[in-house]
Amino acid sequence: MKLIIKGRKKFKVPQDLRSYIEDKILKYEKILPKEATVDVMMADVRGPQGGVDKVVHLTAVFPGEKNPFQIEQVTDDFFGSVDLAQERLEKHILKYKEKIKQGSRYPKKYWVAKKN
Repeated sequence: MKLIIKGRKKFKVPQDLRSYIEDKILKYEKILPKEATVDVMMADVRGPQGGVDKVVHLTAVFPGEKNPFQIEQVTDDFFGSVDLAQERLEKHILKYKEKIKQGSRYPKKYWVAKKN
């Protein structure tokens, strides 16, 4: 799995936040194939004015999927945004693994019944 962490516009990602993101996201490295890519983009929208403006935009590209999965979370701190995005990513990974396990949308029992 490839993990890319970057800041949008003039935002520089601090090292403690970078290591926190790596801890949260890289725990799925065992589950996902090596071709998967997770891109984390962070931004402080309003700057020093404060408020609910810390944006974490996560884009996950899985092999075999047509479209990348995108998550955007906005809270008043980056750690909270990363936590919420990580929870949503976990749900999508479980759905992706289940899809791989089952195959297409056409259930197997109907395929076997049609074959007989």
